[in-house]
Amino acid sequence: MRERSMQFAVRKYALSLGLLAASATGLWAWNAQAQSNEKGATVGFVTELSGNISLIGEAGLQSAQLAVDEVNAAGGVLGGRLELKVADDASDPQTARQVWEKLVAENVDAVIFRETSAARVAVLPVAEKANIPAIYANAYEGGDCRPILYTAGEIEPQKVVAYLKFLKSKGASKIFILASDINWGRIVTEMVKKAAPELGLAILGEEFTPYNTTDYSPIITKIRNSGADVLVSGLGGAPDNVAFFKQARSSGLMRSLKVVGNLAL
Repeated sequence: MRERSMQFAVRKYALSLGLLAASATGLWAWNAQAQSNEKGATVGFVTELSGNISLIGEAGLQSAQLAVDEVNAAGGVLGGRLELKVADDASDPQTARQVWEKLVAENVDAVIFRETSAARVAVLPVAEKANIPAIYANAYEGGDCRPILYTAGEIEPQKVVAYLKFLKSKGASKIFILASDINWGRIVTEMVKKAAPELGLAILGEEFTPYNTTDYSPIITKIRNSGADVLVSGLGGAPDNVAFFKQARSSGLMRSLKVVGNLAL
């Protein structure tokens, strides 16, 4: 299951990045030609290659490299090759801002990034100040609109109601929400809390946990005792998902719940 999920993630990011690499050539042309008359273009790629999001970041990097290889095999851009400069944000918004500033100082023509919502908020002012295209190849909560920002991933408002309607059609009626205590987790939780009552679904409880939580047993007990038949998971880090779902399975909780979430299972 995990191997198939990773393959899907790589293919998904490769498709997004490949389409962006083709469609954004005009953006790079505008920015690159404004800087110099050199052929080709240099694109920064920022993601989490270390820290608690690194499992996802590695899939994103593989996809970005695949997209760049395909662009170059097809003739490149602006009469030259497309170069990829890779940077690790260490799953940390402050580090993310620092590596973006370094990429801007190195005169990249655009930045493609697969980062958390907190990192996105931290880094986009850097792109705005430098006036370079920032291409966000990531699912997120939506609502961030800036002249230099181009988004390729789905947004939560496109998914939340659809998920809940599907769950209700399968007999679900009582929801418990478990999410990471981050921008994305908080915002998605509010979306679910707003949409659920309108569909006749009850919210029986919610819990937020910090990144790298290792012991979920008190929360598992709380979910079980709530009587919920659906768990909406907004856990954001790979270690957090692994820890929770291993413990939830071994405790028998998963036998009584339907689960929906970004990285669940």
